Amino acid sequence: YLAVYTSQRLLAVALLGLAMQQAGWLGHDFQHGRGSYCWWVGHATACLINGFSPVWWSGKHNTHHVFPNFMGVDEDIANDPIFHLWIPEKCKDHPIRKYQHLYFLPVCAFIYVSWRIQSWKVAHANKNYWELSLIVIGYAFALSVLPLWVFVAAILFGGWLVGVVVTATHQSEVMTSKAEQPVYNFVAHQFDSTRNATTT
Repeated sequence: YLAVYTSQRLLAVALLGLAMQQAGWLGHDFQHGRGSYCWWVGHATACLINGFSPVWWSGKHNTHHVFPNFMGVDEDIANDPIFHLWIPEKCKDHPIRKYQHLYFLPVCAFIYVSWRIQSWKVAHANKNYWELSLIVIGYAFALSVLPLWVFVAAILFGGWLVGVVVTATHQSEVMTSKAEQPVYNFVAHQFDSTRNATTT
């Protein structure tokens, strides 16, 4: 009985985590879309399924598209001191950086936790009661039908699936800074930072 019970819950973690990851990509696409259909589906996938604020995400992600991999501006690459996607200046380095190859994969699981916390903070600060209500409804439903550990593990697994992809794809792109590009050229930067991604 215990083996069946545990295996069912582990299967639930895997399937829910995968669903959260897929909902994240769908939410991404619908938030880029226009019109009421995209707005409703984007809010449903972001708030109800993943506990994300579309307002928080849109600001963060649109900045990423305008300034991809621009250090100090693009929050998608601002993961220090946990992850450094470039070798920082000596004064900004952290002693744990030399071990990030060891903890990279486990820590990726916490990206959805981080995004959920950031989403709640922004929605709360903006008094966005619509988003807060949807997020609470999503949590209430999930916790009414799932054991707490299954829900938390699914969030971590979904976050891990997204974290590995997002971090790896940003790491292979060109990084730039205000010192390297004092006058920002949008078109040139788009070509430099978003084409011919390489992997090792």
